[in-house]
Amino acid sequence: MRLPAARARISLPLASADVAEAVGEDMGQWEVLIRRLASGERDPEIIALKVDGRHVLLDPRTIDLVEASDKTIRVRAGGRVYRVRETMNSMAHRLDARRFLRVHRSTIVNIASIAEIQPWFQGAYVLILRDGERVMSGPAHRDAVRGLLTRFGPGTSSPSGALVSNGWSG
Repeated sequence: MRLPAARARISLPLASADVAEAVGEDMGQWEVLIRRLASGERDPEIIALKVDGRHVLLDPRTIDLVEASDKTIRVRAGGRVYRVRETMNSMAHRLDARRFLRVHRSTIVNIASIAEIQPWFQGAYVLILRDGERVMSGPAHRDAVRGLLTRFGPGTSSPSGALVSNGWSG
């Protein structure tokens, strides 16, 4: 749905009548979302990213990977890549720690996107994502990966159905 330019610049807080006029009769989830945003309440089911002067609303479950790149971060979600001017720490605090794992100072991974975890040298791990991409854990975050393995237990399934196995005892 495309809003006329004047309607797209409406600022919050909005009256229900304004919302109804802007989005039409089928308000449902939009009205709830706008009320939450207007009240300052955070919705763990929605992540807003400022991309090229506009706000993109994402379901965090669609985010596969967040990577630092120069002074921006790249958010890979739903087959698209969004460049956002935000710090990794800020994004890490916005994401649900039960669903996302910081595996490197420059990488956050959605646990459901992990297909396999392989041990690597000196206690590091290689995480293989469902799309085949390989992500290395950093030294400062190896305990987080070990914690994930402990949480799901060796030879058990993660929420994504991936078989997790630590391979080495150390």
